[in-house]
Amino acid sequence: MERKFIKIASLVLMLILMVAFAGCSKDEDNGDAIAGSEKEQKESSGETVQISSLNIGDRVMDESWDWEFRTGYVYVQREGDVTSPITWIIVAKDHYNSLGVTLLCENLIAYFPFDTSRFENGLLAGQNHWGESGTGTAKHGLRPWLNSNGIHDGEGFYSAFSDNFKSIVLETEIPNKEYEKGTAYTTNDKVFIPSSTELGDTEHIDTYEIGSVYPFFEGAEGKLRTAMIKGDGWGERNYWLRSPNTQGYRPVGSVYESGFFTNDFADFDSIGVRPVVNVSSSAMVSAEPDENGVYILKFK
Repeated sequence: MERKFIKIASLVLMLILMVAFAGCSKDEDNGDAIAGSEKEQKESSGETVQISSLNIGDRVMDESWDWEFRTGYVYVQREGDVTSPITWIIVAKDHYNSLGVTLLCENLIAYFPFDTSRFENGLLAGQNHWGESGTGTAKHGLRPWLNSNGIHDGEGFYSAFSDNFKSIVLETEIPNKEYEKGTAYTTNDKVFIPSSTELGDTEHIDTYEIGSVYPFFEGAEGKLRTAMIKGDGWGERNYWLRSPNTQGYRPVGSVYESGFFTNDFADFDSIGVRPVVNVSSSAMVSAEPDENGVYILKFK
C-alpha cells in the first residue's frame, strides 16, 4: 500500500512539473507577444519621446516636407531626379553650447559652388572664406543658398523646410578660420556644412583644426564619411567642407568620394553639398522607428 502511494505521488509530481514547464514556455511566448503588442500600441497611439533621448547614429525624418534632389550642376533639374523627405543622422548633442541635437543630412542634397566671386576682368576667383561665401561679385554662394538669404533670398534649402521644421531649427554660432593666417572668426547660421575636424580629421594637412569632432565620427574610417545624391547613378561623390585650404584663397576642403579629405576650387559647380542643422533638444519624435529604422519627427 505504501509503495502504491509513493508511485501515485511520483506521478502527480511529474504531472505538476510538466504543467509548470509548459506554463513557463507559454509565458515566454506570451512575453514576446506582449512586447510586440506594446511596440505596435506605441506606434499606433502616436507615443513620442524627445529627440535628445535618441542615440548618436540614430536617424530622423520630417515627413511633412520634401526636397528635390536635383542632380544637375548648380542645382539644375534633370530627368529622373528624386523628390522625397530628407533623412538626418544624429551626429552630436549639445555641440558648441547650442543645447541642441546636431543633424547631418544622410545624402548630398545637390551640386553647388562654394563661391563664384569674379575679378574685375570677369575671370572666376571663387574664395574659400565661409563667412564671405556668395558676397561681393559672386552670383552663387553656398552659405546664402543653404540659409535662403542674401543673393539667394527666398530660394535654396532653408526655404524648402516646413514651418514646423523651421520652428525647431536653432541658429548656431559656429567656429571658422580664414586661409592665410588661420585667423579665427564665427558665423551664425541655421544651416551650415561640416569642417574636416568635425568629420574626424586628425591630421589637418594644408588646413586648420576648426571646431571639435562630432561623436558620430570619432575614430571614423573614411567609408563612414561617404555620401551620394538620391537619383544620381554615379554613387558617392565629393562634397564641400567649410575648411579653407592654406595654399591659396581658392581651394576649399572637401570629402573625396572614398571618404578621405581633399580640396577643390571654390567655384567648381560639380561638388556635392551635405548640410548640417541643430534642432531643439525638446523636439519630439516617434517612440519607435519605422520599418526603415527611422524615427519620425512629430509636431502638435
